[in-house]
Amino acid sequence: MLDASPEELDRHRLALRVARQNRLELISRSTDHLMARMDAAAGTANTKALLHPTAPRAVVHSRNHVATAVTEFYGRLGIERGRQALEARRWVDAAAEV
Repeated sequence: MLDASPEELDRHRLALRVARQNRLELISRSTDHLMARMDAAAGTANTKALLHPTAPRAVVHSRNHVATAVTEFYGRLGIERGRQALEARRWVDAAAEV
């Protein structure tokens, strides 16, 4: 790079910036897909709270733990997004609805 012209350095700098943005977008899409799958799993576990009383708490706890880690990871990368914690459906609440 020492022998490169200023135009070449600018093009290289621009290419690095574009490559970084593409990686950030890929990371964002991948983690959004992961979180959507975990949200769906938590929703399914909550709907089956009557049959499997401990599942909602475990699944929702895992989802919230991963969401916290993803949010922290996003912060380190400079991606602005937040995730709200979910609540596990209690067996008593499921039984009361039946």
